Amino acid sequence: MKRPVRWVFGVLAAVSAVLAVRFALRFPWAGTLDAIADADWWLLAAASVANLASLAAKGWAWYLLLSPAARLRWRTAQAATFVGAAVNSVSVSVSGEAARIQLAANRDGVPVGAAIWSLVWSRVVEAVALVLFLAVALALIPTDGWLRTLEQASWVTLGLLVLLTVVGAWPRLVGLLPAGWRPQLHGPTGD
Repeated sequence: MKRPVRWVFGVLAAVSAVLAVRFALRFPWAGTLDAIADADWWLLAAASVANLASLAAKGWAWYLLLSPAARLRWRTAQAATFVGAAVNSVSVSVSGEAARIQLAANRDGVPVGAAIWSLVWSRVVEAVALVLFLAVALALIPTDGWLRTLEQASWVTLGLLVLLTVVGAWPRLVGLLPAGWRPQLHGPTGD
């Protein structure tokens, strides 16, 4: 590393340390400890289990999406997903996805391009699942106003997706995309 770059990192580290100390001194520790003491531990335990299960399901889905394109062990997919979630907790969300890709590439030699496209596909699957969840959840509870509009929009979106699939419109829509993207729409492929 060049000398000016080291100097910049040194200044950034010093400023970060000062801000961290200031934050630690001004943080309302007493209120936080009171809130923790009054918490429902069974509810927190259930939320923790649900959170860990959702991460395991996300890792498994990524494993299934990436397996046709690259040799990835299930254990590596799980570890990468949990590492990505940890990085997301302290950084911006794209950093977590980058950590997932890097770990999978380092441990199992997964091609970066295939890993990126599998993450794109996992986001598409998650978006469709969210629309389905909204449609079903809002259909089961009594709604009015903007929630009713959201429920109807969810069902219309799902209906359009089904219609596009049934009439075979996806190939025509794929033809409108840039040529470099088209092969990836059939699923992630190796580099």
